[in-house]
Amino acid sequence: MCGIAGVLRTRGDASPDGRLIDRMLDGIAHRGPDGRGRMVEGPVGLGHVRLSILDLSDAAAQPMCSSTGRSVITYNGEVYNYRELWRRLGAPELVSTGDTAVVVEYIERFGVRRFVQDAEGFFALGVWDRSAGTLTLARDRHGIKPLYFCQDATDFRFASEMWPLTEGRSVDPIAVTAMLAGRSLTTEWRTLYQGLRSVGAGEIIVVDAATGALDVTRPIRPSGFHDNDLALRLAGADDDELLAQFESALRKSIRLRMTSDAPVACLVSGGIDSSLVAALARDEGFSLPLYHADVVASSERPAAEMLARHLGADLIVEQATDDAIVESLVAVTRANEMPLSYHVNAIPFYLVSRKVSADGVKVILTGEGADEYLLGYPQYGAEWATDLLERMRAPLRRAVRARTASFADRVWFDPQGSMAVTIVDLISGMDRHRLDDLGLDVAGLRSADAKSVRKALALVNYHLISTLHRNDRLGMAWGLECRFPFLGHDVATVCLNGPARIRLRRTKSIGDRRHPFVVDKWLVRELARRWLPRDLVERPKLGFPVTIWDRRSVRMESLDDGYLASMFGFGRDELAALSESASPLMKFRCLLTEVWFRVNVERMPQSEVESFLGRALVSTSGAR
Repeated sequence: MCGIAGVLRTRGDASPDGRLIDRMLDGIAHRGPDGRGRMVEGPVGLGHVRLSILDLSDAAAQPMCSSTGRSVITYNGEVYNYRELWRRLGAPELVSTGDTAVVVEYIERFGVRRFVQDAEGFFALGVWDRSAGTLTLARDRHGIKPLYFCQDATDFRFASEMWPLTEGRSVDPIAVTAMLAGRSLTTEWRTLYQGLRSVGAGEIIVVDAATGALDVTRPIRPSGFHDNDLALRLAGADDDELLAQFESALRKSIRLRMTSDAPVACLVSGGIDSSLVAALARDEGFSLPLYHADVVASSERPAAEMLARHLGADLIVEQATDDAIVESLVAVTRANEMPLSYHVNAIPFYLVSRKVSADGVKVILTGEGADEYLLGYPQYGAEWATDLLERMRAPLRRAVRARTASFADRVWFDPQGSMAVTIVDLISGMDRHRLDDLGLDVAGLRSADAKSVRKALALVNYHLISTLHRNDRLGMAWGLECRFPFLGHDVATVCLNGPARIRLRRTKSIGDRRHPFVVDKWLVRELARRWLPRDLVERPKLGFPVTIWDRRSVRMESLDDGYLASMFGFGRDELAALSESASPLMKFRCLLTEVWFRVNVERMPQSEVESFLGRALVSTSGAR
């Protein structure tokens, strides 16, 4: 787990300036506090900052050459099955006992495409092929590790984060508008900056040094876990078989993710996913300390304490009070590199990551991924009720529309179906990802099963990527690697090929009042009944809920000389109108966007942005 950067000169004979590589590494030094290296030769310069997880010795330093000297790699990530890949290579003697030495040899022997298909884990990498004169970038299929690039007439540059590539770069106002509307901008190529692109999840980009031409392919994606023959077999399996396969896969995934030469812990929110990971890890023989972010205004601490008592584990708590959230908001925005409008709960994650790192832990297990693969968000459990209501309304709507369409539109206006929302979705890349997997082979599957799989993939390809962005940025701000057992290959295969009933299942009890008579994430909850107290198993999903806008108000007039006012042409009258009509959440998003622009684009000193924030936020009754 590290940070990478590089430059490829695609015009002229001069080599890149080593000082440029150093400046790029300065911007991502927090990702690799344990070491730094760079290599400049011919048209390429590669840089690396190191967080030592496997092989803590200098033998694992990067950039690293292959044994033949043909390939040079700068690599960020962990490949958990690297020993298996090493055996496929014939178990050669390598310069390091870590995974990087295996990765560069495997790529040289079999190619990048074969590597990304065979590797289990996460990665973002750059490989310079001295013989072919090509630079190859690649990123894991779930988009766990970030990678950005830009290209001009003479240079192709890349880095683990945007900061080394954005100085002097213009902001894309359309992309900013999408984020202001509450969308994530972590999928596909688009970023908040013009000319700056993200390598897509599962993509490979090959750059020719002689011409600067790019060859872009996407050989891996989450839909690749779908196997229609397996799906047909699992559709007929009984509950015991489904649970057995799921438990076996999850246990294997946890064991793989315990591969580390550095200390490991577990982050528990109080929810069922992280609690199950902690319980199974302990049963596998790993006695991990538990860390918890206590969001004081909506605390889940009692659930985390219940888990710790049940497991006999140490629980270390970091409080996220309103004051702590405000005090860290500027630093979190800098680390996140994007407005916090989509994931305000990044702030508690940042605070607890700081505590974990301060305690000397470098690796933490978390529960991300289960909600996406198994439809664990409340709106999916409630769909049966909303669909029923829609079927009841549809005949009346059709009758009214037949007589006067304009009246029907006024009475039954659907904002989610409006052109404005559709355009914002397209801007944020959501709909392209939804379309990615419409070609799935679902021949013979029940309609409900096929529909359930597509819903899961839509979440994996959009919301999960944004959550992983949060975990990477706010963990790596403190040199902390996050690992996700629910994203193991075998786990994803079971979850994606299982029938709809492993995700949502009808029940006779009310259960979660947000989706009564439906058990969500059934596969996780049913397995958890064997390992966790009943109260934990039946808890509704919360997940570090942050509602600070309910107790702090935004003085909209403080934005009158800022970025949003300039972009939209807002004067005091327009800001006053927003102050009267906008929801507290919308006003808070405006403020978050303004903070982002000042700290990440204008690069104002943190203290100056914090002073602005102090003027813009006002405490209301009930502030904590």
